[in-house]
Amino acid sequence: MTVQASIVAIIVLVGATNVALIGAAERYPSIVIAENGLLENLQLVVLLMTTIVLLSAAARQTDATRAAAIALAGASGAFFFRELDFRGLDLPVYLQVLTSAYVRDPVFLAMVLGIGIYMYINRHFLRDWIAMILHPRAAVLTAAAFFLAMGHLLDDIYGRTIWEEICEFNGYILFLAAAINHYNIRQ
Repeated sequence: MTVQASIVAIIVLVGATNVALIGAAERYPSIVIAENGLLENLQLVVLLMTTIVLLSAAARQTDATRAAAIALAGASGAFFFRELDFRGLDLPVYLQVLTSAYVRDPVFLAMVLGIGIYMYINRHFLRDWIAMILHPRAAVLTAAAFFLAMGHLLDDIYGRTIWEEICEFNGYILFLAAAINHYNIRQ
């Protein structure tokens, strides 16, 4: 399948999923967009799949592509941890505290800092990474970043809404598509 055909397939899949989720959210908002609801759990599944694909890519690639896969897997893992939420579930309090903002936010920041340090240590790949980012294949990753930024902005302005969750979901799906693209880079 060509890159263009893959992008069209992803757009159709994401569009159909969005229509289904928006329709379900109108009928069953407490199930779809609730904290620990269907949409948040789908986001976790997509992020876990993304992390696995990127770690698999790192295992089979070398040099700059391996380093990029590891950094992106770290980012996916950080997003996974940020989305993980045990609050409100029938679990011991210490597990609920692990995903509270007081613990989750510093751990997320530490993970992002760790990715930054990893990239600094591997800065000799900077030219290669810039070439990867400027390659047309990276457009999917750029679109993912756009949707994640829009979701964050909507959350800051309006709080938790279906649109914020849909933007995040779209961003994570596109991140998965970018991970698959990265996995398919030939060495």
